[in-house]
Amino acid sequence: MRRSIWRMALCLSLAAVPLCRAEAKRPASWTRTEALGSVPTPTSDRLPLSDQGNEGRWLPYEPMTDEFEGTALDPDRWWPRNPGWLGRQPAYFWPGNVTVSDGKLHLVMRRQEVPEMPKDKGYHTYTSAAVQSKGRVKYGYFEVKARAMKSHGSSSFWFYDSTPEEWTEIDVFEIGGRSPGYERKYNMNAHVLHTPTEKEHWSCGGVWIAPSDLADDYHVYGLEWDPNRIKWYFDGVLVRWVENTHWHQALTLNFVIDLPEQTLMIQYGYIVLAVLKVPAKAALCNLFEYAQITRKRSKVRRHRHLLVLHRLVCRKGTVWLRLPKQHLA
Repeated sequence: MRRSIWRMALCLSLAAVPLCRAEAKRPASWTRTEALGSVPTPTSDRLPLSDQGNEGRWLPYEPMTDEFEGTALDPDRWWPRNPGWLGRQPAYFWPGNVTVSDGKLHLVMRRQEVPEMPKDKGYHTYTSAAVQSKGRVKYGYFEVKARAMKSHGSSSFWFYDSTPEEWTEIDVFEIGGRSPGYERKYNMNAHVLHTPTEKEHWSCGGVWIAPSDLADDYHVYGLEWDPNRIKWYFDGVLVRWVENTHWHQALTLNFVIDLPEQTLMIQYGYIVLAVLKVPAKAALCNLFEYAQITRKRSKVRRHRHLLVLHRLVCRKGTVWLRLPKQHLA
């Protein structure tokens, strides 16, 4: 998501067929082109929708479990902002846009200015919101029940970490719920910005077309990430997979609402000025009802979230993480 320094030569997911920046670097992949067909019947919200039979033998992982039952974020688990990024200009990630109430985590995007906004760095007019995990995860199953906000802004659930040695990212979803022509596009992506052996950014993305506007209802978005493949699920049904050739870095978990960045401008067909039509009193909010993480068998993680954005609304979201054996205590 943090791509202000990225170049225009990106992997643009403009159709169901994945397009990658460098053909030679494109991992093997598949993206669904047909309808979902039958979807799993939920019998337990304590299990992934795509694994209601619990073949993964999931168990809660308490260090990353949160039901947001208090009045504020748990400071041991979450940042109410992104500690390494102020937001995509001109919108500023303001912690005041992150609140917890009624068993939900709310992320809000507003047309406003706040005193701490660094205008000398290009921030003005808008505030947005971000929540980042304080811990990092490597491999697992992540699931969130969400309703994308009805906005030209970006509703997103993603993972990333940036170090001098390595910077990779996995986007579970990036959705522009009210961008004409893109209301039904479920955008998924995986990025490599740099590694010890690669110095140039490239990415591999895909789009699945939903049968209805994504901002009209709640849907369950899932990501299964292991050493061999990365898989994306919609309402418990597999819609995309990518061979895992590069994504072996422990990453932070992020929920963000903000203005579209360069890639999304291209995908959604908007320039920034066209996107900044946010009513003065608009409040675009996310609600994360509860977050739980389970570990497979002895210690595989699972994470439960509910994201409600006005319209990225997430309800009953869940993330399950499968840790490799060497990470199991």
